[in-house]
Parts: sequence; structure tokens; C-alpha cells
Amino acid sequence: MASFLSTLFGDLPFGDLPFGDLPFGDPPVEYVRRKTDGDGPPIIDRMPTLDVRDIPPVNRHETIHDEFEAMDPGDTLTIVNDHEPKPLFYEMAAEVEAFDEEGYQVIEAASDEYRAEFPKLE
Repeated sequence: MASFLSTLFGDLPFGDLPFGDLPFGDPPVEYVRRKTDGDGPPIIDRMPTLDVRDIPPVNRHETIHDEFEAMDPGDTLTIVNDHEPKPLFYEMAAEVEAFDEEGYQVIEAASDEYRAEFPKLE
């Protein structure tokens, strides 16, 4: 088993594996993507997820913009909201040059849970 894990994750200690320490049933707080640079071991990038349902509406867009600006190019910010964030999509498309509006996606996970992905251009 150790050789299989080391093949997937290189020299990472077991506790650093993505979601390895989360109890079953708890949703991940961030997405993980794996990529490789050349022939080396996989590089694990943690993609930020921001649940704005508990943030007062007046503060949501500012918080989202701050989180988006702090990301690296090529990252994707996932917003969890109680409605589809179409106004935010239009605001980002009009005001944020680094926002990849072609890569925007939204999924209705439940009647009160929408997951919208806001990618940042590379």
C-alpha cells in the first residue's frame, strides 16, 4: 500500500494527503487538483472554496473579490451560495480582467446550495 500511495503522492506524509484526515460525511473545504511538471511526482494544488451563506449579503461580494484576487493564475474559486450567483458573474465579467468567464460553471447541489466556479486566467 505504501508504494501505491508514494506513486500517487510522492514523498508526502500520510497526514498531508488530500482529505486524508477528514471524517467520512464531512464535505471537503477545498477542491484538490493534481498536475505534474514534466516527469516529476504529482504536484497537489488546493483550490479555494468559499461558503458565503453565513456571510452577511452586504459583505459577500467584497469577500469574494478579496479571495479571488489572492489566488494564483490558473486557480478556480468555488463559491457555495443559496442561489445562483448570476449578478456576481456579471460583476466579475465586467470588472475583473483576470476572471475567465468562459470557464464559469454552476451546479445546483440542492435547492438551497449552488456551487459556482470562478476560474482565474493563467
